[in-house]
Amino acid sequence: MLPRLSRSTPLYSSAASDVYKRQITARNDWSSTLPKAHNSFFYPSANLSFVISDFMKSIDKPLPSWVTFAKLRLSAAQVGKDTEPYQLINTYGYKFDNGILVPDKSNVKMNDNLKPEIATSYEAGLDMKFFNNRLGFDFTYYYSKTKNQIMKVPAAAPWSGGQWVNAGLITNQGVELMLYSTIVDTKDFTFDLNVNIAHNVSKVKELAPDANVNYLFFNGDNNFPVNVGARAGEKLGEIYAQKCTNAMTAVISLSVRTVCPRQSTMRKNA
Repeated sequence: MLPRLSRSTPLYSSAASDVYKRQITARNDWSSTLPKAHNSFFYPSANLSFVISDFMKSIDKPLPSWVTFAKLRLSAAQVGKDTEPYQLINTYGYKFDNGILVPDKSNVKMNDNLKPEIATSYEAGLDMKFFNNRLGFDFTYYYSKTKNQIMKVPAAAPWSGGQWVNAGLITNQGVELMLYSTIVDTKDFTFDLNVNIAHNVSKVKELAPDANVNYLFFNGDNNFPVNVGARAGEKLGEIYAQKCTNAMTAVISLSVRTVCPRQSTMRKNA
């Protein structure tokens, strides 16, 4: 079996001072597991931090004395990903059938037009400290988008094992807030109190509309009364009842979605 081959060209740049820090990277990969027309993918990143409190001091306009520190953070990044080997072209193999070596063909339809998965993310943050670091917070907002995910979806006969496609547009956004304080600070005793608050929403914008796939369930026990998966226009990881019957009343009452789409024979690989 031939190994996966890849080649990358990285670039790196950074600069810093007492007030700011900047870092920029860029990388391009070429992968042998993707078709020639799409085997190159580029992913850059940029990070910038700006210490507001030090900047205000440098221009002789310091912040109020009760503001000890203030820093703003911004970042953006893009990451690419290829696929496993041998997902492009259907080929024949061989197997033994009653002791006889016969041709064998996979029941999965390959795709010689696959593109790399691309994930793009953005983040902004504010770090503030007050009263000589006795009180402070660190706030972060983030947003990411993943497209062209390489996944297996249902296909028409004779491809009972499905087909490989680029599909899915998933967004993920949320906020994180860290509150920290020093309640007691003496020579012999220190008592800190920290609180972390976070909220995240992952949403499925689309799956594979060109292949007429609008929902996928993750691998699990077929005997379990609910499915966990993805449905276009809904949150990622929502729970769906396999069958809408009276027996499901207790489960549905626990906020399980009552939407019961037609059961698919294909589940996304976990």
